[in-house]
Amino acid sequence: DDALFSSAVAYEKSGKPKTAIALYQEFSQQKEFRKSEYFVEALYRTAVSHQNAFDYDRAVDTFLTVSKLAGERGRTARPEFDMEQARVDSMWNAAILREQDRVYYDRGRNDPGAATLFKEYSQADKKDRERAMQGFFRAALIHEKAQNMSAMLRAFKEFRDVYGKQESAAPLVVLTYYKTAKALEKSRDLRGAEDYYKQTISAFDTTGQPASSDSAELAGEAQFWLAEKIYNNEFVPHKMKWGRDINSKDKQKFTKARDEAFDALKNVSLAAANGYNEVIRFQSSLTVATLVRRGDISYFAGDKI
Repeated sequence: DDALFSSAVAYEKSGKPKTAIALYQEFSQQKEFRKSEYFVEALYRTAVSHQNAFDYDRAVDTFLTVSKLAGERGRTARPEFDMEQARVDSMWNAAILREQDRVYYDRGRNDPGAATLFKEYSQADKKDRERAMQGFFRAALIHEKAQNMSAMLRAFKEFRDVYGKQESAAPLVVLTYYKTAKALEKSRDLRGAEDYYKQTISAFDTTGQPASSDSAELAGEAQFWLAEKIYNNEFVPHKMKWGRDINSKDKQKFTKARDEAFDALKNVSLAAANGYNEVIRFQSSLTVATLVRRGDISYFAGDKI
């Protein structure tokens, strides 16, 4: 067994996965070998070799078999082979391959898709909690790739409920709000988009994310979107309303009419400018665009007069 197994491993490492598979199957297809300490390891290496040979369907099927067998009570393996690690790695690898093949959802009772596999992996891996968190999040991203917005929104909320207080999850929490806002904007739910852009900024602040970070880029874009809304909906259509007393010979009435018109322009200009001023603190790639917009406000405010 040792010699044959070592030979299979050698072929695998030398870049000959098909030859390795044939040798591994010399073990796995023998009934008397099923109780051997090499059995699960041989299956695991077979799955890896299928993956290296780009036979992803067989790789997934074999990885799933490994994840099941490795969890059986009484199953043994060589001391060099960490069977529990192989179990969770098999679940992770199967999920990755399903995602690559765009098999997002289950195709049958015994043919799970990427969303199911990532979720199951995240619940199974008790050792690497960071990767488990990533698996949970990637399950949500599968719904995004499948353009299943309702499932994506539910998955993002569930992610925040489970991992929202975990410090390392902070950037992903910000990302869930941002992606939700983008999805709602795409579906023309602008009110919902506005709410989630605001929550993106709030999540950035409450989780203590630094300026010039990936999260700052998302928060900066969210603030820029909110500023653009004020600029386009309030500042751009604003027109000077002088009032009927602007031509009055009564100096007091004239001054009041003039001041009211200028105050209205000042207020809408400041509202627009303040929205853009908030973008600067994030130190994102939109800082230059923000400065340009502030210049636009100054120029077009004068033009409106």
